[in-house]
Amino acid sequence: MLTRRKPTYYVRLRCCLLPVLSWLVAMIINTRRDYPIPLIYYPGNAIDSIVRRLGGLPQEGPIPDDSVSISDVLDHLDAHNAVIVDARAESDFDRGHIPGAINLPWDAFERKFHAFRAFMMSRSPTRIVVYCSSDACSDSSSVRKALYMLGYRNTGVLKGGWSLWTELLLPIDRDIPR
Repeated sequence: MLTRRKPTYYVRLRCCLLPVLSWLVAMIINTRRDYPIPLIYYPGNAIDSIVRRLGGLPQEGPIPDDSVSISDVLDHLDAHNAVIVDARAESDFDRGHIPGAINLPWDAFERKFHAFRAFMMSRSPTRIVVYCSSDACSDSSSVRKALYMLGYRNTGVLKGGWSLWTELLLPIDRDIPR
């Protein structure tokens, strides 16, 4: 019958020391990166790093809350003095959006922002209204915050978002702007 030997002190030490050393090396490498991976994720980390890469400055302190009602959006659409930004995914945008809206989804913000900036240079709107699926969706707030930090101060988030717009049977557009 074979007897099982107890692990020696050095074997136990190596089993504990190896994960600790691996973690320590990973932390050192992470701190030396241009854009380190945050140890604790919150949406503000992602927004700040995207804004820095696009040449903006992260906002110190809270950004003023600015909610926009459906009636305000309808007034802006009639007056042609606002840009409506759809923060939903491209596939959702393709299925339908507020007439005249442009798609700037949060998950593709960095990739699509330069086209948005070029579009904004050709216009002089007094307002940017961002919307998402509903009030529970945080993408519109993230896009608004990033736009605010990139210099577009006159921005607001549509209360109720796309779900309220469709619930009220307001006009929708399925044409995809190219």
